[in-house]
Amino acid sequence: MRHPDAANIVGRCEAALPRVLEAAGLPGSLELELDREGWVNVCWLGRNVVVRFNARDPHLPKFRREEWAYRALRDLGFPVPRTIAHIDDRKVAPYPVLVVGRLPGENLEATWKTLSSEQQARLAGQAGRWLARLHKQEFVGFGEVFGQRKATQQEFWSDRLGMFLAACERLFDERDFGRLTVATEAVLPTLDAVQESRLVHGDYHFGNLLHDGTDIAGILDFEWAMASDR
Repeated sequence: MRHPDAANIVGRCEAALPRVLEAAGLPGSLELELDREGWVNVCWLGRNVVVRFNARDPHLPKFRREEWAYRALRDLGFPVPRTIAHIDDRKVAPYPVLVVGRLPGENLEATWKTLSSEQQARLAGQAGRWLARLHKQEFVGFGEVFGQRKATQQEFWSDRLGMFLAACERLFDERDFGRLTVATEAVLPTLDAVQESRLVHGDYHFGNLLHDGTDIAGILDFEWAMASDR
């Protein structure tokens, strides 16, 4: 995890692990290993289980999106993990937790350079076809995948751009911030051309794909999924 207070955060998560496992209906003494490669979430890996803590953005419903996506897509035949538990109880853990089944396979980004050109072509083709299948999943409205959505794409992105502008206001002087605001507001009406709302992964890349050598074995990380423009 890349965070200035990472050691303290990891320690708090580790102390909560037995409670998390028991709340998920698993043995509290289950053997787990800290994943030291992740950038954002604190993550423990077991033989058949993955436990992840949303320690960086606990105020965002990232795991609610992911839980929804895993449950919905698994029923449609997508290679996504089985959801075991979504725990958002500060008496159990200091941050929201998602417990899922561990899928077989290796991280495609990590192994890409070791693969033959034939393997690379096969896996890249499969990754594209899975993405196309994701983009066929339809919604009514735009925005969150798991709950109430906005009626139009412009309405959804207007709210989101407002948050982005508020977050970066101090980075600009008054003149440049005004120009940025005018530019973003000018482009919003063009979004009304988007009439179809589809499932957008939001972070689809090889680092979030698993493979078993010849085939894509897992699609991970739907934390930023949205009902939007495919």
